[in-house]
Amino acid sequence: QTRGSIPTVWDQLVTTKYMPRVKLHEDRERAFGAFEAHFHGEHSIDNYGAVTCVNLIDRTGTSRSVQDQRGLGETYESFVGKLGDPRLRLVWFDFHHECRKMRYENLGKLVAQLDSDIDRFDFFLRLANGRVVRWQQGCFRTNCMDNLDRTNVVQAILARQVILRMRETLLGIDMGAEEDKPEDMVHLATAAAGGSPSEPRDSPPPSP
Repeated sequence: QTRGSIPTVWDQLVTTKYMPRVKLHEDRERAFGAFEAHFHGEHSIDNYGAVTCVNLIDRTGTSRSVQDQRGLGETYESFVGKLGDPRLRLVWFDFHHECRKMRYENLGKLVAQLDSDIDRFDFFLRLANGRVVRWQQGCFRTNCMDNLDRTNVVQAILARQVILRMRETLLGIDMGAEEDKPEDMVHLATAAAGGSPSEPRDSPPPSP
């Protein structure tokens, strides 16, 4: 797994406000050029075989903060479409909206959307004698606004999904033998990140 800010040209001017406004670069071609250079250069899809981008920023709501994030996310979507590489996929999961009022069980919706990719990407396995018998075929690139708490939560859940598959493959333990509770992973991940185990804190809760 990898993480990083949305790969285009944008910024947030530091102010005394809790959530500074997002400013997109006016030159769309330059912004797309940065996006293309990211996925065909420094973070080349060729290095991974396939990349599924998991975007966790806000989409639903009427506040200025949400409107800014929605505009940034829509730019991300449009650039993925413009690049036109079938190995690159984007999934936008509005974490704050879906998990409002501590409904972390809704993270199961995200797992369901990514389930086929988790299976398709497989995992790397090298035997004690050095022989490689399985190769990983892709990776997940996760982001929120600051790539901290929400990103930690989702990456922890994806890691657990892969571990469950490894356990089933190597030890024959059925994945269904253990009920998967994403909300439990959220409590562990946010606590490990230094936040409250009840609310990832990298941005304020969405407006009703």
